[in-house]
Amino acid sequence: MSATQLLAGGYDVIVASYEFAERGFKDISVYYKRMQEHLNKRESGNTSTIPKRPTTASFSNICRELELPFKRVVLDEVQKVNKRHGRRHVAIKNLHAKGFIMLSGTLPHNKWDDMSGYVDFLKDHPFTTHAEFIRTFTTSDYTGFNSSPDAPKLRLLQRFLQAVLIARPTSILKLETCIQKAVRYDADADEIKEVQEYTRKYKEVSAINAADGQQAQMGKADFAAGGALGMAIYAQMRSLHPLLISEKDQARLMKGVSMDMDYEEGKSDDEYKPDIPIEDDTDAASRADWLKEIKETPDLLIGSSRTQCFLRLFKWLRQEYPSRKIVIFSNFLKYLDIIDEVLQQGMAITPLRYDGSVSVSQRPDIEERFKTCAPEIPLLITGGAGGVGLILTAGSIVVQLETWWNRSTELQAVGRCHRQLQTESVLYLRIEAKDGMIDQEIQKVQKRKTVFNEELMRPLIRLHTAGPAHIPLLSFPGLAPLRWEEFRPCNPDTFFHFGGNQIQPSE
Repeated sequence: MSATQLLAGGYDVIVASYEFAERGFKDISVYYKRMQEHLNKRESGNTSTIPKRPTTASFSNICRELELPFKRVVLDEVQKVNKRHGRRHVAIKNLHAKGFIMLSGTLPHNKWDDMSGYVDFLKDHPFTTHAEFIRTFTTSDYTGFNSSPDAPKLRLLQRFLQAVLIARPTSILKLETCIQKAVRYDADADEIKEVQEYTRKYKEVSAINAADGQQAQMGKADFAAGGALGMAIYAQMRSLHPLLISEKDQARLMKGVSMDMDYEEGKSDDEYKPDIPIEDDTDAASRADWLKEIKETPDLLIGSSRTQCFLRLFKWLRQEYPSRKIVIFSNFLKYLDIIDEVLQQGMAITPLRYDGSVSVSQRPDIEERFKTCAPEIPLLITGGAGGVGLILTAGSIVVQLETWWNRSTELQAVGRCHRQLQTESVLYLRIEAKDGMIDQEIQKVQKRKTVFNEELMRPLIRLHTAGPAHIPLLSFPGLAPLRWEEFRPCNPDTFFHFGGNQIQPSE
């Protein structure tokens, strides 16, 4: 649609995706670049074809020249565009708008400095760069390294956010009960040995980074060279299934040689969601080879205690809750391929898929089919493709196949089922290895962020009938107590432990 058509239509509301905005801004940016190249060639006496201007009403200069901005741009799930240098963030920032209204169920989504990205959409704020935001609310140590805000700076940040943020407690939603449980299993000796080796390397590199006064998160080059996060991701993949790491990759990793991994640019390291863990499977031929490999593998349960645990859990759920539908989440596309094949071979069930292997045009049909399919048909879904924006209230059991680095993404995922319009209590199960080193390390990262983020938000959350909290700058009460009991209740009966063929409470 052109800008002229948009203005002539007299629309009150326009609904568009972040992907649409990103694509439109990219097209117009490429056009301006090519037009400048065309003009340069004309000035130098060379012939050149005038580039064709793309039709993108959102970024047309007509609205600016006529002074007709969008009155308000509402950014739903704004945590998806909170990185200041991310392509989508830059695209949204370049919309001609009077103002932005930002909505999110997980704020801050990952780390406290995510707030910088939200503030960037506001007008007349003093933080022109992310670095300025960091310097304002942190105190540098002798190395010049900025850590998390100390008590005075935390109160200062809360006072600032109080002026621009409206935060309501989840209790106002009046949702059905969500029962959260850990499903633990015993890994075999070979798995434990290999995962421990990857985890040990991850901890070693992390310790070196911390000693150097650097942040634990790394850039793209460090990750590809087998950095701390690379080791952790490989440890997690090995804890899922041995097929996710080839023998060649294992040998190269142990030598510290660069891995050929697909890294999603624009994501912070601890938010890395490797839909395609080893190679770039966007190539149809390589993906076909991978699917052929798992189909020809005689027994996909061998060497993967987690997969064995999942299959026992799935059978038990079908027996105990025959009328309830199951949604299965993983951040690893290839592991969902394995789970898909295991269900087909072991139970003659072909699950529905909602992930990177499904085209965008097909996804609405998958949502509708899940509403009407038989209860025994589960939905396999990646956090990257369906962690936000979906309404899956037809499902009331959520199985998360591995622990994720970001607790907020876990909450967003279970929120696809545990939300308004849900008429049943939701059972949320997360599979983890008993005494599994990488699971424990990831949970440490989750806990550290969660404790700080809860303390940051605590005085900002209030009912609409209550006035703003008084946040003194000169008194510093201790941090809120660690509230991390969702998966660690005292009653042992709330755990499931798969140590043998029978489901039993863990010890």
